[in-house]
Amino acid sequence: MNLRCISILLLAVLAVSCGRRADVHWRDGNFEVYALDMDFSVTELGYNHHPGILGLVKEQVVAAGSTAHWVFVERLDTSSGRAEFYVVPKEGMPENHSGTVEGPFSETQFREMRAARQLPEFAWRKKK
Repeated sequence: MNLRCISILLLAVLAVSCGRRADVHWRDGNFEVYALDMDFSVTELGYNHHPGILGLVKEQVVAAGSTAHWVFVERLDTSSGRAEFYVVPKEGMPENHSGTVEGPFSETQFREMRAARQLPEFAWRKKK
């Protein structure tokens, strides 16, 4: 190999090895509430495919919970200041997820859905 090829290969390895890992705040199986920003404060919900994360609910996820069939999160819409709620079905194949997300729901809609689907309280809440 010539010096140019070796240099390119070395730069590629360096770029991959210096990638930041996500700071995981909550996890249920492959579902994760994680942060990747500089100070690990912007939280999102994703599905970890190992390698790579499929983003499901964008910032700012402030609460998460789950059952055997559902993952549910509360998201703060930073532009309006309103709470939005999302529900993600757990699917049969643990190594794969279609990216299906239900929502956003209002607090009233989510309260009705929570009762109908017997969803418990959130297991994790972001500290302020």
